[in-house]
Amino acid sequence: MITNAKLTLTNQAAGIVYEGTSNEQGICLISNLPPGTYRVLAESPSFRAYVLTSVPILSSNITDIEVTLQVGAVTQSVEVSAESVQLQTQRSASSTFVEQYWLRTKSGAASGKINMPLATPRLREYFPETLLWQPEILTDRSGNTRVKVPLADSITTWKVSVIASTLSTTAAASMSAGPARILVDGKPGPELSVSTDLRQLTPQRADLTAFLVPGRHTVNIQSGSTSPASVYVNTSYYLPWTDPSVSGSTVASGDAESVRYDVKFDRTSATVGDSIRCTVHAERVGFRGYGMVLAEVGVPPGAEVDRASLDAAIESAGWHIQSYEVQPDRVVFYVWPRAGGTNFSFTLKPSFAMSAASAESVLYDYYNPQARASVPPAHFVIAPGSQPTTAALPCDSHVPSAP
Repeated sequence: MITNAKLTLTNQAAGIVYEGTSNEQGICLISNLPPGTYRVLAESPSFRAYVLTSVPILSSNITDIEVTLQVGAVTQSVEVSAESVQLQTQRSASSTFVEQYWLRTKSGAASGKINMPLATPRLREYFPETLLWQPEILTDRSGNTRVKVPLADSITTWKVSVIASTLSTTAAASMSAGPARILVDGKPGPELSVSTDLRQLTPQRADLTAFLVPGRHTVNIQSGSTSPASVYVNTSYYLPWTDPSVSGSTVASGDAESVRYDVKFDRTSATVGDSIRCTVHAERVGFRGYGMVLAEVGVPPGAEVDRASLDAAIESAGWHIQSYEVQPDRVVFYVWPRAGGTNFSFTLKPSFAMSAASAESVLYDYYNPQARASVPPAHFVIAPGSQPTTAALPCDSHVPSAP
Protein backbone atom coordinates (compact mmCIF):
# COMPACT_ATOMS: atom_id res chain seq x y z
CA MET A 1 0.00 0.00 0.00
CA ILE A 2 1.26 3.46 -0.92
CA THR A 3 -0.09 6.37 1.10
CA ASN A 4 -0.33 9.97 -0.09
CA ALA A 5 -0.07 8.93 -3.72
CA LYS A 6 -1.45 11.57 -6.05
CA LEU A 7 -4.19 10.45 -8.44
CA THR A 8 -5.15 12.66 -11.39
CA LEU A 9 -8.12 11.82 -13.63
CA THR A 10 -8.61 13.72 -16.87
CA ASN A 11 -11.76 13.49 -18.98
CA GLN A 12 -10.24 12.81 -22.41
CA ALA A 13 -13.18 14.38 -24.25
CA ALA A 14 -13.77 17.51 -22.15
CA GLY A 15 -10.28 17.97 -20.68
CA ILE A 16 -11.68 18.43 -17.14
CA VAL A 17 -9.22 17.37 -14.42
CA TYR A 18 -10.12 15.66 -11.11
CA GLU A 19 -7.54 15.03 -8.37
CA GLY A 20 -7.29 12.94 -5.21
CA THR A 21 -4.82 11.48 -2.71
CA SER A 22 -4.63 7.92 -1.37
CA ASN A 23 -5.27 7.37 2.34
CA GLU A 24 -3.48 5.14 4.86
CA GLN A 25 -4.94 2.05 3.18
CA GLY A 26 -3.70 3.22 -0.20
CA ILE A 27 -7.27 3.92 -1.38
CA CYS A 28 -8.38 7.05 -3.19
CA LEU A 29 -12.06 7.73 -3.92
CA ILE A 30 -12.95 10.35 -6.53
CA SER A 31 -16.71 10.79 -6.76
CA ASN A 32 -19.25 12.59 -8.97
CA LEU A 33 -17.41 11.86 -12.21
CA PRO A 34 -19.44 12.38 -15.39
CA PRO A 35 -19.55 9.25 -17.58
CA GLY A 36 -16.91 9.11 -20.27
CA THR A 37 -13.38 7.99 -21.04
CA TYR A 38 -10.61 9.06 -18.67
CA ARG A 39 -6.83 9.20 -18.40
CA VAL A 40 -5.58 8.06 -14.98
CA LEU A 41 -2.20 9.26 -13.65
CA ALA A 42 -0.79 7.75 -10.42
CA GLU A 43 2.27 9.45 -8.89
CA SER A 44 4.27 8.91 -5.72
CA PRO A 45 7.82 9.85 -4.67
CA SER A 46 10.48 7.16 -5.42
CA PHE A 47 8.09 5.37 -7.81
CA ARG A 48 7.60 5.48 -11.53
CA ALA A 49 4.53 7.36 -12.62
CA TYR A 50 1.74 5.17 -13.96
CA VAL A 51 -0.54 6.36 -16.75
CA LEU A 52 -3.65 4.47 -17.79
CA THR A 53 -5.58 5.88 -20.73
CA SER A 54 -8.99 5.19 -22.28
CA VAL A 55 -10.57 4.06 -19.01
CA PRO A 56 -14.38 3.94 -19.39
CA ILE A 57 -16.40 5.39 -16.48
CA LEU A 58 -20.06 4.48 -16.34
CA SER A 59 -22.85 6.58 -14.82
CA SER A 60 -24.09 5.80 -11.27
CA ASN A 61 -21.52 3.04 -10.79
CA ILE A 62 -18.16 2.60 -9.07
CA THR A 63 -15.21 1.74 -11.31
CA ASP A 64 -12.46 0.13 -9.23
CA ILE A 65 -8.95 0.60 -10.63
CA GLU A 66 -6.09 -1.26 -8.93
CA VAL A 67 -2.62 0.10 -9.75
CA THR A 68 0.76 -1.44 -8.85
CA LEU A 69 3.70 0.97 -8.95
CA GLN A 70 7.32 -0.02 -9.37
CA VAL A 71 10.34 1.62 -7.73
CA GLY A 72 12.14 3.95 -10.09
CA ALA A 73 12.94 7.54 -10.94
CA VAL A 74 10.10 9.99 -10.56
CA THR A 75 10.73 11.31 -14.06
CA GLN A 76 10.08 7.87 -15.54
CA SER A 77 6.55 6.86 -16.42
CA VAL A 78 4.74 3.80 -17.73
CA GLU A 79 1.70 4.23 -19.95
CA VAL A 80 -0.92 1.55 -20.52
CA SER A 81 -4.02 1.89 -22.71
CA ALA A 82 -7.35 0.34 -21.87
CA GLU A 83 -8.71 0.73 -25.38
CA SER A 84 -9.02 -3.03 -25.66
CA VAL A 85 -11.71 -3.03 -22.95
CA GLN A 86 -15.04 -3.92 -24.53
CA LEU A 87 -18.28 -3.64 -22.58
CA GLN A 88 -20.46 -6.74 -22.77
CA THR A 89 -24.17 -6.08 -22.89
CA GLN A 90 -25.53 -9.57 -23.66
CA ARG A 91 -26.59 -10.25 -20.09
CA SER A 92 -29.75 -10.99 -18.15
CA ALA A 93 -32.08 -8.03 -17.75
CA SER A 94 -31.81 -8.13 -13.95
CA SER A 95 -28.15 -9.07 -13.53
CA THR A 96 -25.49 -6.81 -12.03
CA PHE A 97 -21.92 -8.08 -12.10
CA VAL A 98 -18.29 -7.00 -12.11
CA GLU A 99 -16.09 -7.51 -15.12
CA GLN A 100 -12.30 -7.62 -14.44
CA TYR A 101 -9.63 -6.47 -16.88
CA TRP A 102 -5.92 -7.04 -16.12
CA LEU A 103 -3.43 -4.58 -17.61
CA ARG A 104 0.33 -5.27 -17.67
CA THR A 105 3.34 -3.96 -19.55
CA LYS A 106 5.57 -6.46 -21.30
CA SER A 107 8.50 -5.51 -19.11
CA GLY A 108 6.47 -5.84 -15.94
CA ALA A 109 7.36 -2.28 -14.92
CA ALA A 110 3.76 -1.64 -13.87
CA SER A 111 0.44 -3.40 -13.78
CA GLY A 112 -3.18 -2.58 -13.07
CA LYS A 113 -6.66 -4.03 -12.92
CA ILE A 114 -10.04 -2.50 -13.72
CA ASN A 115 -13.06 -3.86 -11.87
CA MET A 116 -15.88 -2.45 -13.96
CA PRO A 117 -19.49 -2.82 -12.75
CA LEU A 118 -21.95 -3.43 -15.53
CA ALA A 119 -25.72 -3.21 -15.27
CA THR A 120 -27.84 -3.71 -18.36
CA PRO A 121 -31.45 -2.44 -18.17
CA ARG A 122 -34.28 -4.23 -19.85
CA LEU A 123 -34.73 -3.65 -23.53
CA ARG A 124 -37.08 -0.74 -24.23
CA GLU A 125 -39.88 -1.81 -26.52
CA TYR A 126 -42.87 0.54 -25.99
CA PHE A 127 -42.57 3.65 -28.18
CA PRO A 128 -46.09 4.87 -29.08
CA GLU A 129 -46.70 8.13 -30.90
CA THR A 130 -49.75 8.79 -28.72
CA LEU A 131 -49.94 7.59 -25.13
CA LEU A 132 -53.72 7.76 -24.86
CA TRP A 133 -56.59 8.31 -27.24
CA GLN A 134 -59.99 7.95 -25.66
CA PRO A 135 -62.77 9.68 -27.59
CA GLU A 136 -65.19 9.81 -24.68
CA ILE A 137 -64.52 10.32 -20.96
CA LEU A 138 -67.46 11.20 -18.71
CA THR A 139 -67.02 13.33 -15.62
CA ASP A 140 -68.80 12.89 -12.32
CA ARG A 141 -71.24 15.35 -10.76
CA SER A 142 -68.33 17.49 -9.57
CA GLY A 143 -66.85 17.65 -13.06
CA ASN A 144 -63.91 15.38 -12.19
CA THR A 145 -62.61 12.21 -13.81
CA ARG A 146 -59.54 9.98 -13.63
CA VAL A 147 -57.51 8.56 -16.48
CA LYS A 148 -54.68 6.01 -16.26
CA VAL A 149 -51.93 6.44 -18.85
CA PRO A 150 -49.19 3.79 -19.36
CA LEU A 151 -45.83 5.53 -19.72
CA ALA A 152 -43.65 4.85 -22.73
CA ASP A 153 -40.08 3.56 -22.55
CA SER A 154 -38.70 6.57 -24.37
CA ILE A 155 -37.06 9.37 -22.35
CA THR A 156 -38.84 12.42 -23.64
CA THR A 157 -41.34 15.14 -22.78
CA TRP A 158 -45.02 14.61 -23.49
CA LYS A 159 -47.58 17.31 -24.23
CA VAL A 160 -51.05 16.75 -22.81
CA SER A 161 -54.02 18.22 -24.68
CA VAL A 162 -57.63 18.02 -23.55
CA ILE A 163 -60.76 19.03 -25.49
CA ALA A 164 -63.96 19.19 -23.44
CA SER A 165 -67.53 19.78 -24.54
CA THR A 166 -70.92 20.12 -22.91
CA LEU A 167 -74.17 18.42 -23.93
CA SER A 168 -74.91 21.49 -26.04
CA THR A 169 -71.70 20.73 -27.99
CA THR A 170 -69.91 23.82 -26.65
CA ALA A 171 -66.25 22.89 -26.85
CA ALA A 172 -63.11 24.29 -25.26
CA ALA A 173 -59.47 23.35 -25.79
CA SER A 174 -57.07 23.39 -22.86
CA MET A 175 -53.92 24.31 -24.75
CA SER A 176 -54.91 27.44 -26.66
CA ALA A 177 -52.58 30.40 -26.37
CA GLY A 178 -52.23 33.99 -27.47
CA PRO A 179 -50.99 37.40 -26.33
CA ALA A 180 -52.46 39.10 -23.28
CA ARG A 181 -53.20 42.82 -23.44
CA ILE A 182 -53.27 45.00 -20.32
CA LEU A 183 -55.89 47.73 -20.34
CA VAL A 184 -55.49 50.72 -18.03
CA ASP A 185 -58.78 52.59 -17.62
CA GLY A 186 -59.96 50.96 -20.84
CA LYS A 187 -56.95 52.15 -22.84
CA PRO A 188 -54.38 49.73 -24.36
CA GLY A 189 -51.28 49.19 -22.25
CA PRO A 190 -48.39 46.71 -22.37
CA GLU A 191 -48.73 43.32 -24.04
CA LEU A 192 -47.61 40.03 -22.48
CA SER A 193 -46.87 36.69 -24.13
CA VAL A 194 -48.77 33.64 -22.86
CA SER A 195 -47.12 30.21 -22.88
CA THR A 196 -49.03 26.97 -23.42
CA ASP A 197 -46.55 25.16 -21.19
CA LEU A 198 -48.21 24.72 -17.79
CA ARG A 199 -44.75 24.31 -16.27
CA GLN A 200 -43.92 27.90 -17.16
CA LEU A 201 -42.98 29.39 -13.79
CA THR A 202 -41.14 32.54 -14.87
CA PRO A 203 -43.45 35.51 -14.21
CA GLN A 204 -44.22 38.07 -16.88
CA ARG A 205 -43.73 41.67 -15.73
CA ALA A 206 -45.10 44.93 -17.05
CA ASP A 207 -44.45 48.50 -15.83
CA LEU A 208 -47.60 50.63 -15.86
CA THR A 209 -45.96 53.85 -14.64
CA ALA A 210 -46.24 55.57 -18.03
CA PHE A 211 -49.99 54.86 -18.14
CA LEU A 212 -50.85 56.26 -14.70
CA VAL A 213 -51.68 59.68 -13.29
CA PRO A 214 -52.69 60.58 -9.72
CA GLY A 215 -56.10 59.14 -8.85
CA ARG A 216 -58.00 55.86 -9.02
CA HIS A 217 -57.46 53.40 -11.86
CA THR A 218 -58.95 50.20 -13.26
CA VAL A 219 -56.62 47.57 -14.70
CA ASN A 220 -57.95 44.73 -16.90
CA ILE A 221 -56.20 41.88 -18.71
CA GLN A 222 -57.63 40.57 -21.98
CA SER A 223 -56.41 37.32 -23.50
CA GLY A 224 -57.69 34.64 -25.84
CA SER A 225 -55.95 31.96 -23.77
CA THR A 226 -57.94 29.56 -21.63
CA SER A 227 -54.88 28.60 -19.56
CA PRO A 228 -55.11 29.40 -15.83
CA ALA A 229 -53.07 32.35 -14.60
CA SER A 230 -52.41 34.34 -11.44
CA VAL A 231 -52.06 38.12 -11.52
CA TYR A 232 -50.40 40.29 -8.86
CA VAL A 233 -50.38 44.10 -8.82
CA ASN A 234 -47.60 45.78 -6.81
CA THR A 235 -47.70 49.52 -6.22
CA SER A 236 -45.07 51.96 -5.01
CA TYR A 237 -45.95 55.59 -4.37
CA TYR A 238 -45.06 58.55 -2.18
CA LEU A 239 -47.23 60.56 0.20
CA PRO A 240 -46.54 63.97 1.76
CA TRP A 241 -45.52 63.99 5.42
CA THR A 242 -48.70 65.88 6.27
CA ASP A 243 -50.91 63.06 4.99
CA PRO A 244 -52.82 61.43 7.92
CA SER A 245 -51.89 57.97 6.68
CA VAL A 246 -48.22 58.89 7.16
CA SER A 247 -48.23 60.93 10.35
CA GLY A 248 -51.03 59.00 12.08
CA SER A 249 -51.16 55.45 13.36
CA THR A 250 -51.61 52.73 10.75
CA VAL A 251 -54.00 50.93 13.13
CA ALA A 252 -57.40 52.37 13.98
CA SER A 253 -57.63 54.27 17.26
CA GLY A 254 -58.89 52.07 20.07
CA ASP A 255 -57.40 48.92 18.54
CA ALA A 256 -55.22 46.87 20.85
CA GLU A 257 -52.20 47.61 18.67
CA SER A 258 -52.88 51.30 17.98
CA VAL A 259 -50.02 53.62 18.90
CA ARG A 260 -49.55 57.41 19.17
CA TYR A 261 -46.24 59.25 18.83
CA ASP A 262 -45.03 62.82 19.29
CA VAL A 263 -41.48 64.19 19.00
CA LYS A 264 -40.72 67.89 19.60
CA PHE A 265 -37.49 69.90 19.72
CA ASP A 266 -37.40 73.06 21.85
CA ARG A 267 -35.76 74.83 18.91
CA THR A 268 -34.62 74.04 15.39
CA SER A 269 -32.57 77.22 14.84
CA ALA A 270 -29.38 77.29 16.86
CA THR A 271 -25.62 77.74 16.76
CA VAL A 272 -22.97 75.05 16.67
CA GLY A 273 -22.48 73.74 20.19
CA ASP A 274 -25.85 74.94 21.51
CA SER A 275 -27.91 72.48 23.56
CA ILE A 276 -31.22 71.37 21.99
CA ARG A 277 -33.76 69.44 24.05
CA CYS A 278 -35.95 66.77 22.46
CA THR A 279 -39.18 65.70 24.21
CA VAL A 280 -40.84 62.39 23.29
CA HIS A 281 -44.32 61.00 23.95
CA ALA A 282 -44.95 57.29 23.20
CA GLU A 283 -48.36 55.78 23.85
CA ARG A 284 -50.52 52.78 23.21
CA VAL A 285 -53.94 54.33 22.60
CA GLY A 286 -56.33 53.26 25.35
CA PHE A 287 -53.54 51.19 26.88
CA ARG A 288 -55.21 48.10 25.47
CA GLY A 289 -52.06 46.68 23.99
CA TYR A 290 -49.24 45.12 25.93
CA GLY A 291 -45.58 44.69 25.18
CA MET A 292 -42.56 46.60 24.01
CA VAL A 293 -42.56 49.33 21.40
CA LEU A 294 -39.53 50.80 19.64
CA ALA A 295 -39.32 54.59 19.59
CA GLU A 296 -36.92 55.87 16.93
CA VAL A 297 -36.11 59.57 17.27
CA GLY A 298 -34.50 61.17 14.22
CA VAL A 299 -31.70 63.65 14.96
CA PRO A 300 -29.95 66.16 12.66
CA PRO A 301 -26.82 65.01 10.80
CA GLY A 302 -23.68 64.89 12.91
CA ALA A 303 -25.49 65.76 16.14
CA GLU A 304 -23.73 64.84 19.38
CA VAL A 305 -26.27 63.21 21.70
CA ASP A 306 -25.69 63.80 25.41
CA ARG A 307 -25.51 60.31 26.91
CA ALA A 308 -25.81 61.66 30.42
CA SER A 309 -29.26 63.02 29.52
CA LEU A 310 -30.17 59.61 28.02
CA ASP A 311 -29.20 57.83 31.23
CA ALA A 312 -31.19 60.38 33.23
CA ALA A 313 -34.26 59.76 31.01
CA ILE A 314 -34.07 56.00 31.68
CA GLU A 315 -33.64 56.54 35.41
CA SER A 316 -36.60 58.92 35.65
CA ALA A 317 -38.84 56.66 33.54
CA GLY A 318 -38.20 53.64 35.73
CA TRP A 319 -39.01 50.34 34.09
CA HIS A 320 -40.90 52.02 31.24
CA ILE A 321 -37.66 52.53 29.25
CA GLN A 322 -35.49 49.44 29.12
CA SER A 323 -32.50 50.70 27.11
CA TYR A 324 -31.41 52.87 24.19
CA GLU A 325 -29.14 52.77 21.12
CA VAL A 326 -27.38 55.79 19.61
CA GLN A 327 -27.15 55.46 15.83
CA PRO A 328 -25.66 57.93 13.31
CA ASP A 329 -29.01 59.53 12.39
CA ARG A 330 -31.34 58.50 15.25
CA VAL A 331 -31.69 57.32 18.82
CA VAL A 332 -33.70 54.13 19.42
CA PHE A 333 -35.51 53.62 22.75
CA TYR A 334 -36.98 50.31 23.94
CA VAL A 335 -40.16 51.41 25.71
CA TRP A 336 -42.90 49.70 27.76
CA PRO A 337 -45.51 52.51 27.71
CA ARG A 338 -47.47 53.23 30.87
CA ALA A 339 -51.17 54.13 30.87
CA GLY A 340 -51.61 57.46 29.11
CA GLY A 341 -48.18 57.17 27.49
CA THR A 342 -44.56 57.55 28.51
CA ASN A 343 -42.82 60.94 28.37
CA PHE A 344 -39.08 61.50 28.41
CA SER A 345 -36.50 63.91 27.03
CA PHE A 346 -32.81 64.19 26.20
CA THR A 347 -30.42 66.79 24.79
CA LEU A 348 -28.13 67.00 21.80
CA LYS A 349 -25.66 69.47 20.33
CA PRO A 350 -25.12 70.18 16.63
CA SER A 351 -21.49 69.68 15.59
CA PHE A 352 -21.36 71.88 12.48
CA ALA A 353 -23.30 74.50 10.55
CA MET A 354 -26.08 73.16 8.36
CA SER A 355 -29.50 73.57 6.86
CA ALA A 356 -30.77 70.02 6.85
CA ALA A 357 -33.58 67.74 8.00
CA SER A 358 -33.41 65.05 10.62
CA ALA A 359 -34.33 61.44 9.97
CA GLU A 360 -37.96 60.34 10.25
CA SER A 361 -39.14 59.47 13.77
CA VAL A 362 -41.11 56.22 14.01
CA LEU A 363 -42.89 54.37 16.83
CA TYR A 364 -43.82 50.74 16.14
CA ASP A 365 -44.85 47.59 17.95
CA TYR A 366 -41.92 45.26 18.65
CA TYR A 367 -43.94 42.18 17.68
CA ASN A 368 -45.97 43.81 14.92
CA PRO A 369 -43.92 46.43 13.02
CA GLN A 370 -46.95 47.17 10.82
CA ALA A 371 -48.59 48.85 13.81
CA ARG A 372 -46.66 52.09 13.60
CA ALA A 373 -46.93 55.88 13.82
CA SER A 374 -44.61 58.35 12.11
CA VAL A 375 -43.44 61.90 12.80
CA PRO A 376 -42.12 63.96 9.86
CA PRO A 377 -38.46 65.01 9.83
CA ALA A 378 -37.62 68.30 11.53
CA HIS A 379 -35.67 70.90 9.56
CA PHE A 380 -32.68 72.41 11.38
CA VAL A 381 -30.84 75.63 10.58
CA ILE A 382 -27.54 75.70 12.47
CA ALA A 383 -25.31 78.77 12.27
CA PRO A 384 -21.55 78.68 12.72
CA GLY A 385 -20.36 79.27 16.26
CA SER A 386 -18.32 82.31 17.27
CA GLN A 387 -14.59 81.94 16.65
CA PRO A 388 -12.39 82.14 19.74
CA THR A 389 -10.28 85.29 19.84
CA THR A 390 -6.56 85.38 20.60
CA ALA A 391 -4.58 88.30 22.04
CA ALA A 392 -0.89 88.96 21.74
CA LEU A 393 0.62 89.57 25.16
CA PRO A 394 3.88 91.49 25.55
CA CYS A 395 6.81 89.43 26.64
CA ASP A 396 9.78 90.98 28.40
CA SER A 397 13.06 89.17 28.08
CA HIS A 398 15.76 89.60 30.66
CA VAL A 399 19.34 88.69 29.90
CA PRO A 400 21.58 88.74 32.92
CA SER A 401 24.71 90.82 32.53
CA ALA A 402 28.09 89.33 32.88
CA PRO A 403 29.74 89.96 36.22
